[in-house]
Amino acid sequence: MNGLSIADVFELTIDEAHDHLTDTRLTRLLTTAAQVGLGYVTLGQNLTTLSGGERQRLKLARELTAGAEIIVLYEPTTGLHPIDTGRLVDLLHHLVDGGRTVIVIEHDLDVIAAADHVIDLGPDGGHHGGLVQFTGSVADLARTGTHPGVAGEHPGARPASERRRGGRGRPGRDRFAGVGGRRGGEPE
Repeated sequence: MNGLSIADVFELTIDEAHDHLTDTRLTRLLTTAAQVGLGYVTLGQNLTTLSGGERQRLKLARELTAGAEIIVLYEPTTGLHPIDTGRLVDLLHHLVDGGRTVIVIEHDLDVIAAADHVIDLGPDGGHHGGLVQFTGSVADLARTGTHPGVAGEHPGARPASERRRGGRGRPGRDRFAGVGGRRGGEPE
């Protein structure tokens, strides 16, 4: 392979490998891995040496290269640095611009703020949630004067003292954010 041994290939970073490898499927994965901020990782790096955020970005890159028209991501910002969250949002918008629909279940307010359409579920998590508290654009959400997931701001929300902590220990923060939909930012 261009005069490289297997050992040489394993020493290449994702960014370097992109210049040496020609397989279309592989180069698509390498490009996406670089877009989510993993360009510095070597191909031979043991997965156990990756941080939680790096593993999350690697899984994300794999999902994003699958070619599905509809992509559903569950808390893709888990373990990500804020800079990487910004890269993720840019990548999600790139996918939408390319005609794909992206649905994100997320707690991160930066991701929610970037969504074309927001569905806020609550008023709590688990058995005490799942009711639609709001649906609409981020601008419409901002005009409501409420903050998604804060008890007492939605009809039927119970005081914090009565709520059970669920999921990641952040009660009332269950939300479903869709980044995408049809072109023009309008939800389907």
